[in-house]
Amino acid sequence: MVGGMNYHFPIVFEDGVNWVCRVRRQNITSPPFELQDSIIESEVATMNFLASIGIPVPRVHGFVLHAHNSPVGMPYILM
Repeated sequence: MVGGMNYHFPIVFEDGVNWVCRVRRQNITSPPFELQDSIIESEVATMNFLASIGIPVPRVHGFVLHAHNSPVGMPYILM
């Protein structure tokens, strides 16, 4: 699936658990990598905060910023 700023890849485990891998899209209008990293950090912090006060949001299982040499070559969030 493709959104405005991300690709979304479903991950289905053998036990029926479903995750989504959200990978940041790159194109000519993408902001600088430093800003992309800040946006991802803010999204993760927001989801974690909302979850902590009982609002149902996707659980973040992990994320990698571009600055940390992502193994897929792009920043991503596993949720």
